[in-house]
Amino acid sequence: MIDSSEKFRNRVTPGGVVVATVLILARVCSAATPTIAVVTPNSGSGSDQVFGILAEDTDGYPSIAKVSLMFTDTRCAVQAIAATGALYLMQPDGSGWIGPITAGTDGNLQNGMCQVNTAGSGLSHSSNAVNVVFSMHFFPAFSGVQSIYGEAMDNSGADSGWQLAGTWNSTSGSAPTIMGVSPASGSGTDQAFSVTVQDQSGSSDVNNVFLMFTDTRCLVEVLATSGQLYLMQPDGSGWIGPINAGSSDMLQNGMCQMNGSGSGFMASGNTVTAVFSMHFFPTMAGTQAINAAAVDNAGLTSNYQTVGSWTVPSM
Repeated sequence: MIDSSEKFRNRVTPGGVVVATVLILARVCSAATPTIAVVTPNSGSGSDQVFGILAEDTDGYPSIAKVSLMFTDTRCAVQAIAATGALYLMQPDGSGWIGPITAGTDGNLQNGMCQVNTAGSGLSHSSNAVNVVFSMHFFPAFSGVQSIYGEAMDNSGADSGWQLAGTWNSTSGSAPTIMGVSPASGSGTDQAFSVTVQDQSGSSDVNNVFLMFTDTRCLVEVLATSGQLYLMQPDGSGWIGPINAGSSDMLQNGMCQMNGSGSGFMASGNTVTAVFSMHFFPTMAGTQAINAAAVDNAGLTSNYQTVGSWTVPSM
């Protein structure tokens, strides 16, 4: 940038008059380089973690263009565009970026090594600083102790370089566990079933929950990230849906029906509860074993567990 200042210099004219002349002195000043102030947390372990990066620039926060997070295994590198909140994840071979999706919206980016969850990510700014939050999940292929690096770049391309900010022990975690279903027994053509799942990596690690009966033509699913519901085609050829939990919509395939109203998904701590509001048609008549399964973000599955039985009347 250009910084100017004034100086006065006296000179004498041929007539002997002293004149003060204003000299405008200009000097070229190099733009400030952004810096990484702090990454939090800077130590710990787990397969899921929200990392905050504070980047600073003495030219003001609008000068900061990008903020990035990377680990020792460079196959997990994420980036946020400061002006828009757009998030990107590097391809595992480093060939380019996956994305963008916007921080704060539903969705995720994943490359088999790690995943950035946009719903838990965000960006804020004040004065000379930009704070970026990356909500990360690490897959088993990424397990081990990883150094944490942060980087910031301004609009002119001036770069902080990768700054070592701490270490993280990425653990592969274990599959979610089906704790049970409520009710676990009974009879009727209409019932809301609540499936309880626990995951030691936290409730955010659960990706989807399934409910299935002896007659596998009645199989339903809820996606944890969106609350969207699906019902399997009776021939198993694909999913019907989605509809949103809590909506007035319904899905049916001639064997059973799932109602959006009365269905839902709740998460707290390490536990999630998926509620499926079901109606059974006469073609499902008989005693049905109740089976439930859950899959986490890494693809680890509880497999189907028999958690009860339900009798569907013929009429």
